[in-house]
Amino acid sequence: MRLTSVVRAAVKWNYPGRVYLPRLPEDASIFDKIKYRLQKYVYYKNQWCQLGLLHDDCIMEDGASNNLVEKALERLPDDLKYERIYRIRIAMELQMKQRILPEDEWTKPHEDVRYLEPYIDQVLEEMNQNNAFLKLHGA
Repeated sequence: MRLTSVVRAAVKWNYPGRVYLPRLPEDASIFDKIKYRLQKYVYYKNQWCQLGLLHDDCIMEDGASNNLVEKALERLPDDLKYERIYRIRIAMELQMKQRILPEDEWTKPHEDVRYLEPYIDQVLEEMNQNNAFLKLHGA
């Protein structure tokens, strides 16, 4: 494991993709504030943030959509792959010891980026184009 990827993982992530739960604006309505608090509660009840994982670290590589996720993971840049593997290994070690990270090291909802989503969308779009091409040419 490269030290630079470990240091980069400790700093704020600068990944492509949308934020899992963006910060609430100051002038939000009461309904939006209640909705945000509920979403934040659900976020913290999922335990991946307590292990330092991002949401897309928990997407299964095998299963019904395995081909889609595997192809998206192949397209990830090397530094993102190394950081993902590092976070998963730390989480596995914490799970084996039945521990969680200190609360100040948890992944915050406004820091959680769906970094795999653009690659999954790209693979899905290519698969749809291939299927349309095959239907058009009767193969």
